[in-house]
Amino acid sequence: MQNKRGKNKVLFAAMLNLIPCTGCNRFDIPTNDFPTNRDYISQENNADMLERALIKFDPLLRQYLSSIPIYKCECIDVAAAFIGDPTDPNDVFPYIEVNEYWDSTLGNYYSGNELVGSLLGPTTSQPVFQDNFKEELIAHELLHIAQDHTNVDIEEFYRKIVVWYKTTETGTPSPAGINNGQYNGTNRLKYILWWDLYGKHGNPEEDAKWRSMEYSERYKNSIPGVEEFAYIGSKIILPSEEWRIKDRLLELPIDIIEYYNGIIDPKILRLRE
Repeated sequence: MQNKRGKNKVLFAAMLNLIPCTGCNRFDIPTNDFPTNRDYISQENNADMLERALIKFDPLLRQYLSSIPIYKCECIDVAAAFIGDPTDPNDVFPYIEVNEYWDSTLGNYYSGNELVGSLLGPTTSQPVFQDNFKEELIAHELLHIAQDHTNVDIEEFYRKIVVWYKTTETGTPSPAGINNGQYNGTNRLKYILWWDLYGKHGNPEEDAKWRSMEYSERYKNSIPGVEEFAYIGSKIILPSEEWRIKDRLLELPIDIIEYYNGIIDPKILRLRE
């Protein structure tokens, strides 16, 4: 992640678009506010998935988040959300660019490669990006945008994350965290940060190098706290058959959960009680 538009504006990398609500709790693609040459994502292919992601956020934020347009761009490897500078009249409000194959099938993606195409068989009709993967990326990116929009004190948040993450009393990183409210000395949310964000430094079972919190190459330019906020928040709200939301929340101290007030649907946050 890197600075993009002004000192407080960050380029957030991940896939997403939230489409404005036009009634009946559905989401439609805007056509008037942005240049007509934009190739927007398909409403038909994405409306249900986007609705599932947006409903996880605080009701007072949903209309704002749903107003953010998304369009496809051949120059984007995965996706990028741009946050504009509201003090600059020439700068647009937040928008998202995603990979040009966001709405494509595997057959479309490999259409120029006859060898691969011949091996796909019936899978040619499968999408390049599955809905559950899109929803995960959308949730992550929504949290970035919400964090910026609500002016979360990210420096203060990061200081509390450091204390929580490095303290062994709150568990060591492990794929087996709290289960059904029973604390067993490990922490799955820490494991996710260690695995996805901190480059898997050290071995949580053998040494203390996991405490370094050194970002992997992908995130080396990230503002401290920004990715932690999105990773933790997305894991709080994403559906999982084997990992209850209550158990995820129990792995976090209250003073960290409080930063998601006004961002995540309060009904979700109350599941910790």
